[in-house]
Amino acid sequence: MEWSFTRETAAGYFPPGAAIQPDIYNRRRVVVFNYRKQGENGNIQFYKISPDEPLIDELMRAIHKLGLLSVLVEGGARTLQSFIQASCWDEARVIVNEKELNVPGVTAPILNNAALAGDRHILDDTILYYRPLHG
Repeated sequence: MEWSFTRETAAGYFPPGAAIQPDIYNRRRVVVFNYRKQGENGNIQFYKISPDEPLIDELMRAIHKLGLLSVLVEGGARTLQSFIQASCWDEARVIVNEKELNVPGVTAPILNNAALAGDRHILDDTILYYRPLHG
């Protein structure tokens, strides 16, 4: 079974208009890390974490407890940077597009101690694969 992860805001709720739609995940379960409740509702598992503990530490404990071997982290630069700073990553994919998109870009997280492991070109995109340098 595949799992997808999301996290509620620090206030314990999703922004207005946000929704979890488990029907789009088919066989996947969605784990919502939050500060208020534990339980399940269909494909959605609510996993209560402590606001008094560092977020990455709480997530790593939960991932271990759930027996997960692989986790895909998607998010804003701040979320990704938290995992990078905690050395909780083994691959990063950076997608670069040289076309002018007429929209402001988003500042990417900083990959310290990383080595380029490969690249792939798809249409106008270049996907750069990075691995952490150990030691």
